[in-house]
Amino acid sequence: YLSGIYGQDKAESQKFELSNKIQLNLDLISSISLPGSQIIISGRAQKSNGKYAEGFIEVNIPALDLNVLSLLKSGMFQINVSVPDNTPSRDYKLSVNAYEKDIYGEKTNEGSAELFIQVPQVIKKIDMALDSQNISPGKGIFYKMILKDQAKEEIKKEVNIVIYSPTNIIFKQYKIGSGEAGNLSIPKNATPGSWTIEANAGGLKNGRMFYVDELKEASFSLVNSTLTIINTGNVPYYNNIEITIGNTTETVEIYLDVGEIKKLKILAPDGNYGISVYDGFDSKDLGSSYLTGSSVRIRDFDKIDFGSLSVQWIWILLIVIMLVGTFFIYKKVKKQ
Repeated sequence: YLSGIYGQDKAESQKFELSNKIQLNLDLISSISLPGSQIIISGRAQKSNGKYAEGFIEVNIPALDLNVLSLLKSGMFQINVSVPDNTPSRDYKLSVNAYEKDIYGEKTNEGSAELFIQVPQVIKKIDMALDSQNISPGKGIFYKMILKDQAKEEIKKEVNIVIYSPTNIIFKQYKIGSGEAGNLSIPKNATPGSWTIEANAGGLKNGRMFYVDELKEASFSLVNSTLTIINTGNVPYYNNIEITIGNTTETVEIYLDVGEIKKLKILAPDGNYGISVYDGFDSKDLGSSYLTGSSVRIRDFDKIDFGSLSVQWIWILLIVIMLVGTFFIYKKVKKQ
């Protein structure tokens, strides 16, 4: 306040305050700002005397070395701050300063306030690594998926994995964590050719191709006198195999589609025989079995073995054929 003395008189004014402070009222549209977006700050700047400030408004983000200046008009302002595309994910402090200047450019009234925003992680890239481009059926391939954000930092989230066969049919799909090592097992009968492993997360996709090799392979097993051959590879199995029965070796031509099974009957004069199979690469001992028959031979269950028929059955078969033929001849003559 002001006071004055004149003679015996003394006077005092009402109390008042001298202040150069500006009060800021801020409005932030959103406290979460995506990389590449804009932070929109609006508000009002009012001086201690109730009047609205006329001057400047300044927004500063020290961690990003950003500084934006705008004008105050009748105390009102709206200022836009662009968030760089590669801004790392974290919380940021925004310093907002309002001030007026005199005719000499010196600051007179001023005020400040603080705001905080959060920049989240946004998936921008899916890195994919395979330990091999070729896989042998029955084995596996190791791989790793890494999600990268706008600042090329890793994002710890799940990645959707889809495996496509050469015919573009989904073979398998599952989830794996970013940065985790995965192992994809390929069965022996998997179709040979170019396969695709695809990763997708956050609306992004990335795929890599790998090649499944051809596998020509068959398994052999013996139960009593029956030899079972299964095509366990991923291509048709065509081969001449040698079957050793005691001291006798027989060669059999085998053709099996993928997954196909063939059964062979092994015959030999009554007795126990050691049996082994040689496919041109490896020899496999199938053990011993008690066999019966008139001679050493191999019969295909899918074909009629005339050699195993007795003379009596052969005569019966011939008589039946003759009767059928006679019947048709009789019908033809009767029509004439």
